[in-house]
Amino acid sequence: ALFGHQPALADLELALTATGDRLVVVVPLDEESPATSLEDVVFGAAQEALLAQTGQEAPLAEAAWVIDVAEAHLLPAHGEALDQAAGGDWRALAAADPDAAAAAAQQVAREAALPLTFARSRVERLALLLQACEAAGRAGVVFVLDELSLFLGAKGHAALQADASFLQFLGQRAELQPVWTLCALPKQLEDVGDIEQYSLRQIKDRFETRLSLPLAATGPVLTRRVLHRVDEQSFTSAVEATVAAWTGGARTADLSHKAVAATYPLHPLTFECLVSCAERFLAQTRSVLEFALAQVRGDELAPGVLREPVPALVTPDALWPHFARDIAPQPELRRYRELVWDYYQRNLPALVAGEDMPLADRLVALLLVLALAGIERSEADLAAALLPASEDRVPRVGGLLETLRRSGAYITVERRGGRGRDVWRIDLEADVNETIKRRARALEATLLPTDGRLIATAVECCVDDGFPLATALRPRATEVTWRQTLRPAFLALRDLRTLSADELTNQAAMLASPESDEAVFLYLGEPRAVEAQAEAFAGALAEVGDERWAHALVAWLPRAPAPEELRAWTEAVALELVRTDPTLAPDHPVRLRLDEESPARRAMLAELMGRLYGGGTVLARGRSEQVGSGTWGEVATRLIGAALDQLFPDFATVAPRRRLALRETGDQLVADFVVPGEVAESPGSPLAAQIEDFAQPLGLVSGEDGAYRLSIGTDSPARALLERLPARPLTVNAVERWLAKSTWGLIAAQTELLLAAAIRRGYLEALDDRRTPVTLGAPLRSRVALVQPAELLTEAQQAV
Repeated sequence: ALFGHQPALADLELALTATGDRLVVVVPLDEESPATSLEDVVFGAAQEALLAQTGQEAPLAEAAWVIDVAEAHLLPAHGEALDQAAGGDWRALAAADPDAAAAAAQQVAREAALPLTFARSRVERLALLLQACEAAGRAGVVFVLDELSLFLGAKGHAALQADASFLQFLGQRAELQPVWTLCALPKQLEDVGDIEQYSLRQIKDRFETRLSLPLAATGPVLTRRVLHRVDEQSFTSAVEATVAAWTGGARTADLSHKAVAATYPLHPLTFECLVSCAERFLAQTRSVLEFALAQVRGDELAPGVLREPVPALVTPDALWPHFARDIAPQPELRRYRELVWDYYQRNLPALVAGEDMPLADRLVALLLVLALAGIERSEADLAAALLPASEDRVPRVGGLLETLRRSGAYITVERRGGRGRDVWRIDLEADVNETIKRRARALEATLLPTDGRLIATAVECCVDDGFPLATALRPRATEVTWRQTLRPAFLALRDLRTLSADELTNQAAMLASPESDEAVFLYLGEPRAVEAQAEAFAGALAEVGDERWAHALVAWLPRAPAPEELRAWTEAVALELVRTDPTLAPDHPVRLRLDEESPARRAMLAELMGRLYGGGTVLARGRSEQVGSGTWGEVATRLIGAALDQLFPDFATVAPRRRLALRETGDQLVADFVVPGEVAESPGSPLAAQIEDFAQPLGLVSGEDGAYRLSIGTDSPARALLERLPARPLTVNAVERWLAKSTWGLIAAQTELLLAAAIRRGYLEALDDRRTPVTLGAPLRSRVALVQPAELLTEAQQAV
């Protein structure tokens, strides 16, 4: 499952599945004492795994190595001393208690002042392990360290650094020897104790530390490991019998054959709630697998479902007692237990008849689990989540629900009409709604139509790609496609009443400057005082002296909200302001309820803003018209495009016939058409299409029927360039920027194509950055830095 959800482990998976078995050393660190070093634990586990999997022995554990050295160097000459230190037969002690025998051997060596070295380096221990693996026909070793963070978290500073050093060692050796190390950590290394930053960086450099076993992988893990199918035929029969018993042949939302087969013997709704709870509150994948193991195989709370007859399913109410330990430390969850569960544990005997007590208890647990999971189900679905099919299943559950609603607490209903369609929920605070209304009404009274909080809150909700108004809170650049070319523009949200004639004049001058990539500024007016904004913008724009570049300034003004829209807007903003009140604790019932409803409320505000702007007006120099229909991108493209039409009236005659987004297209034309000066291509070929779509509109092509010749037509913008070009050299960049802001409005790829044609035809001379003449080639910008008028060649010279 991990490999399937982690592409980054592809190399590891390939290595592990190559020819040859590996020695797999599984180290459950939650069973080890933190007083022991990680190195000793790992090599001790390796020694046991080697013996169990291959029958070979190797002194890898610390005690085993000491005994091995003692047998070779102490026992022959100091056997009596060893027996005396052991308090009996030292050999027998070595077999029964290796640690005690190792201590006795070290004592004898110290007392006899023998120059024996019992310590070994980790390099030696790993080499010995790999040597034993090779002898046993194993192609390397795989260390699997489980609960590493728990083990490290219990260490003192010095011991923690030593273990971190060993992890570095394992990562380092993986690059040199057939050693693989997988570590399972419920939390990040950064959150484990006080690992020194140097060691932490070394570990993260040698290990892939951003991998996780996501909940999406839980299904395969359950199927292969927890809900293992020994007999596929028996499994299929069990699923069919269970579906029949729980549905009675009727269609039920959660009990399709496919759904039951995927999670059996878990009820499909159990699995859905389990995953949702794990995503929201619990220990993610571990919680899912622990629950499944406990319910299928049994635990201290109850025997497993495998001991029950075939139609049995693990129903979602079983989640409640299983996760009691996860609920206790979390305030937002603890309230469900302390308020609802404890209330019904005290009062249920007085609310329902004795024979209904077990089902009522399960029903309350089910509603609590659904509340935690954020899942809603109808009355009929609740019945199908608890009981196999029967005629009285829905009426029985519905009757109990109604009793609990009328006589109990915290249970509410949303009537949907029809038998079994009502939706039942847990409501933690009966007075939460009234508290919210009271606070919201008090805040609404302070929200006048001119209040800036109305605008700011509503605009911040507009983050969807379909209407990303929030991105305009600060001036920013955007890009639109105009006449098959990409064009940058500015946009910003402004109260148009604050725009003076001087500011607009300066903005027009900035846009007119060749140094600016953008040519249009689209102002988005605020949805208030609409008429005053329109009047102020029109007046200020009329005073901009540059007639041409005044067209670069455009305003998109929304319509004014209708009275009912303003009321809904004000109410929603008031609720959002109550929700974000800093005096309201995160776990306050009011805050929790408002947080739950916030996405729908914010979506409503975003939809309202979209309607207001969609019904708005565009204001520009000498014109005012309705915005018209379309998405945000379509409208912005239309408004900016209309301004570009005014700024660059000559571009329509030279616009490419299909989208020109990459300069590389122009480079290819220079190389394949301009430099040769003449080509013969079959109509419809890629080069012919490029010549006709990009070069021909620029007036750079003559000829027909597939015979294309480079020329500069009388109406080509190249003629305008040549007429205005000074006698001195100009940089290619300066020419590009001048033509970009001329009435032609050419993009860089078009300008480079024009310059290349003029150079090739002898009208311009190409110079490098040292002003040395260079030959024409592609890409032009990497070869030519400057251009200057050339001495005109004769027609015969040009034809060469």
